[in-house]
Amino acid sequence: MKLNDILHTVKPPEELEERPYLQPIFDEPEFIIRNLWRLYGGWWDGNPSSLLPPADRDIAKHVCELAGGSMAAAKRGK
Repeated sequence: MKLNDILHTVKPPEELEERPYLQPIFDEPEFIIRNLWRLYGGWWDGNPSSLLPPADRDIAKHVCELAGGSMAAAKRGK
């Protein structure tokens, strides 16, 4: 399975979720899954687009263009 699939399908058993000492107070279960993935599977998540990802500013620029420009994106954000 890909990391994203695991993150969205793995859930702790109900009897463990109910135990007060296993409540996610200081960390989210998703973070634990990600750390286990990195420990045993390495840094790559199996998604080809994350091998050489573009810069965040480039993604933001393209998203704004797709939304009809920066003003349209800003109005939608409000």
